[in-house]
Amino acid sequence: MILGIVSPLRVSKDVKPASVYPFDGMKVNDKKAGLREFLADHTKTNPNQPLCFIFNTNRPHTPYPTNTQYKPEDMIIPPDMLDTLATREMLTRYYTEISEMDKQVGACLADVDAVGLKDKTVFIYTSDQGGSFPRAKWNLYDAGIRMPFIVRWPGRVKAGTVTQSLASSVDILPTFIEIAGGVRVDSLHGRSFLPTLMNPDKKHHEKIFATHTGNPLHTRGYNDYAMRAVRTDKHKYVLNLDPDKRWYSHCTDSDDKDTGVIYRTWIEKAKTDQAAAELIDKIHHRLVEELYDLDADPYELNNLAGAPDHQKILKTLRAEVVQWRQSLGDEGEPLEALMNHLFQLKKKKREIKPEYLKYLSS
Repeated sequence: MILGIVSPLRVSKDVKPASVYPFDGMKVNDKKAGLREFLADHTKTNPNQPLCFIFNTNRPHTPYPTNTQYKPEDMIIPPDMLDTLATREMLTRYYTEISEMDKQVGACLADVDAVGLKDKTVFIYTSDQGGSFPRAKWNLYDAGIRMPFIVRWPGRVKAGTVTQSLASSVDILPTFIEIAGGVRVDSLHGRSFLPTLMNPDKKHHEKIFATHTGNPLHTRGYNDYAMRAVRTDKHKYVLNLDPDKRWYSHCTDSDDKDTGVIYRTWIEKAKTDQAAAELIDKIHHRLVEELYDLDADPYELNNLAGAPDHQKILKTLRAEVVQWRQSLGDEGEPLEALMNHLFQLKKKKREIKPEYLKYLSS
């Protein structure tokens, strides 16, 4: 059996269209994984049938619960965030949410073990994106695209081992196919990282690509900022397709008590703190190209795209992104997808931003 836990992903809302992803779904209590009865029944009635079960939890996702165990003064504030009391209090609620998620993961493990499937199950935990912070979610910085990925596979994956090899989410499906003994599908963009699971020292990718196009149809314009990136072991190159726009999202401009309200304390701090003001400027205003040395600058705050001694790697990674986009026919924001969203908004009688009305009349 393959059991995957994805957080924070909601199948009914985030995995579409159903015609392409025809999951057999089941709802479970929010407080409990609820797998035990299902697995026991499946094992009894279909003892030889392989199974792939994906448990999707909404955690950690806003709104965060009341803090139950963490102290604001103990919070470690990374350099891509601003240290305010509101930030610290928000992080205590965020970590409380993660602790609740950990309990769900533990419940899933307990259910698998209780029905005797521990040694027959590949157990995987991962996430779909970074947290709801200004330089994480809806960005291509590592805080937004570097996901946790934990595998328990008794007898195959040695407990406690760690790999530094690069992998991408497009590699997950080919890996599942190989684990299940299926036939390799050459048309898939990713490739199986099963060899790396077996040997953590085995390199998988020399580079991985990332993309964010955004949501231009949101009535408040959140997240509408197209960008592409390539990451190697040492460097990250980001191409911003909308450099003239002001980047903003739910994390900065909303009234959400766990994002926008927190961000207002950052804006207030930036009025009297130069370093804070510089970070705010980095958040909202991007150059066409960004280049980072991830060893020296893991939080990607020092853009080296204009540095004379980094022009060689800049040109190399720029060419990689150009070639990758050409191979995918990537033109930025596909008109077909835009039109589809517009018609859906019109059908639901929702507000459409004036600049997009011309597409409906064409």
